Amino acid sequence: MRTLLLLALLLEVPPAFATWTALANSSQAGMTATLNSTGANLLTVAITSNGDATADISDLVGGNSNTWTLAKASPTYSTVKLFYSIPAHVGASHAFTIGNTSGGTNFSISASAWTGAKSSGVLDSQTASNFVGSASTIAPGSITPANTDVLVISAVDFNMSTSGYPSVDGSMTFWNGAASTGANEGIGIAYHIMATPTAINPTWTPNGGSISWASALTVAFLAPDSSTGAPSTVRHRMIQ
Repeated sequence: MRTLLLLALLLEVPPAFATWTALANSSQAGMTATLNSTGANLLTVAITSNGDATADISDLVGGNSNTWTLAKASPTYSTVKLFYSIPAHVGASHAFTIGNTSGGTNFSISASAWTGAKSSGVLDSQTASNFVGSASTIAPGSITPANTDVLVISAVDFNMSTSGYPSVDGSMTFWNGAASTGANEGIGIAYHIMATPTAINPTWTPNGGSISWASALTVAFLAPDSSTGAPSTVRHRMIQ
């Protein structure tokens, strides 16, 4: 009778996906947006402007502010920008304000609060594009995140006069927007939570109006358990 010396089952599994959660968002055709960011560990703010603005972002919650980083701006005409923060301060009545508006006019802002982000080195990949002239759609360009379990955010600016939000194709979930009215620029923002790296290039479409230029961008953010390449497959090995 053979003696069983050792029997073991080794199970190799992919890391558990972090839970990306969209907590709150607020968009405003104007200079300031306010939301409840309680519990968030990632804040993003998209801003749009009519013109190549030097605009940046500041915030205030409970008398405190956070540090902000520019993730991506559209080239040539920087009419759409996306900033992010790994916040030290969150809470109710969190206000986000556009600053340094030289060079631009007619601003809009969209702020979002998320959980599920990596605490540092949170950026994966980014892209942006713009055009001057007439077109029926705009896409920022394709990205394929290098890592698993990323949050993909896309933002758009159509320089136009319309009472409706832009729309985005089915690769993304429309998150919020502000219509271009009077002296304010329009904005649209959408997201997608991607478990396995896949090429994505969201196509944005305006809601009527006369377009003189447009800008769009896409940025991917990492979760704590994001890893390079596709999740590993499950393998079994028996030793005896």
